[in-house]
Amino acid sequence: MSLLRHLPNALTLGNLVCGAMATVFISRSYDNPLAVLLIFLGAIFDVMDGAVARKVGSSGEFGKQLDSLADVVTLGVAPSTIIFAMLQKSLPEPYLWVANLAFMNVVCAALRLCCCLFPGSTLPLRACVCGAMRLLTADLPFKPASLTAD
Repeated sequence: MSLLRHLPNALTLGNLVCGAMATVFISRSYDNPLAVLLIFLGAIFDVMDGAVARKVGSSGEFGKQLDSLADVVTLGVAPSTIIFAMLQKSLPEPYLWVANLAFMNVVCAALRLCCCLFPGSTLPLRACVCGAMRLLTADLPFKPASLTAD
């Protein structure tokens, strides 16, 4: 029974590993769908860890802090890296600086998790939307007409 109380933290660590691996895959290859699948898997781990913790009656400050860290990596850094890579590939030279704004997602995720500024957990949904956006645009050349340099 004592091992069962560690299951929520193991799920949270699965979430963290998924986010870290997704970020590495995105950094190495922009067109890697495995990275998106890892973000989806991390979001599933994120939903499961809290439910399992409540089910087995395991809660504590360590688990809460670990969950926040894993969420920032999987649901903040990894989706921001996807958006950054998409913008770097698609924006014309004079507008490449705009891609850096993708990392505002990390800032918002960290503030939301550390300060609890916004009630409810929208991070898994936001990360999945970023991942789905990447999958849906995999074969499309994304060149906004209003940003093309002449």
